[in-house]
Amino acid sequence: MKKILFYSILVVSTACGTKDAAKEEAKAPAAVSTTLQLTDAQIKNGGIEIVDVVSAHINQTVQLNGTIDVPPQNMVSITCPMGGYIKSIDLLPGQEINKGAVLITMEDPAYIQLQQDYLVGKSKMYFLEKELERQQQLAATEASSQKMYQQTKADFDAQKAMQEALKQKLALIGIDAVQLTTENMSRTIAVRSPIHGFISKVPVNKGRYVAPTEVLAELVDPGDIHASLTVFEKDLPLIQKDQEVAVRLVAHPEKAYPADVLLVSRTIDDTRSGMVHCHFHQYSRELVPGMAVTATIELGKQMQPAVPEAAILLSKGKHFVFVQTASKQFQLVEITPGDKENGLVGISSSNFDWAGKKWSPKGPLVC
Repeated sequence: MKKILFYSILVVSTACGTKDAAKEEAKAPAAVSTTLQLTDAQIKNGGIEIVDVVSAHINQTVQLNGTIDVPPQNMVSITCPMGGYIKSIDLLPGQEINKGAVLITMEDPAYIQLQQDYLVGKSKMYFLEKELERQQQLAATEASSQKMYQQTKADFDAQKAMQEALKQKLALIGIDAVQLTTENMSRTIAVRSPIHGFISKVPVNKGRYVAPTEVLAELVDPGDIHASLTVFEKDLPLIQKDQEVAVRLVAHPEKAYPADVLLVSRTIDDTRSGMVHCHFHQYSRELVPGMAVTATIELGKQMQPAVPEAAILLSKGKHFVFVQTASKQFQLVEITPGDKENGLVGISSSNFDWAGKKWSPKGPLVC
């Protein structure tokens, strides 16, 4: 069994060498591995106890970065199908809007012309309907030719199709053709919100002419707001649907927003990364699309090599432990510390086999 040296203070003195040697030992963590030879006296005086490396069930997590996002179906771009001039607008980004609320009032001569065409066509439709009935009666008594009846029916069908098209065009700009009369024609129309949500962008202003393709405002429905997280290829297989997630805003990391993994992407992009979509347990107004977040995903308990936190040496941003490789001989090994539980820290190393290793669970090393 291999062992690890657990220390709280590491001092290499001149008892077994020179002060220069001690300085060299102090620099040891900068290298990937360094061998340390101890005497019986050093081990005894340092109160060092060497035991087997433990394998512990450590609750593993993975740390990811990402942003607050909403799906495409929850983002709405407001347009006016016929274009026109903006008569009135009173919108600000962040403003809450109810479904059906008037966003913008538009005006244009084309609206008047469309209503006129429908009402004129409606009158013509009435005339053609009566004429068709008359021609049908005449054709039945052979008082009129069949050709006249067919011509009248063709005119009636064409006008009927035109009326239906005009009716649908009026519906596109919010005018009910059934209620339209010569007395209630209007030169203005109201552009209404199709959803309950928040204004995210207002790129237009009063008095401006906008084409049918121009966006008047953008709305966000927060009902399905979620966190979109970037996950590296090596961590992707570890993440599963319904795992618990704690999401924190980068600007305000003191508060965690609980969420669950909703969807894990099955594709890898050019950066060898995938996407994880997490659904929040509860919507909060503090969560705004585009905000940067960090997230901790709970992966569950897994068996892995573990040491007490005090056994890990930190030097120049790297982590190390002393591992026994022979009697009274130890090797300094760079490790990647994992999660903590019950005083133990899970450890791993890309180029080191932990099987059978031993370490010292207590006592400083003093030479």
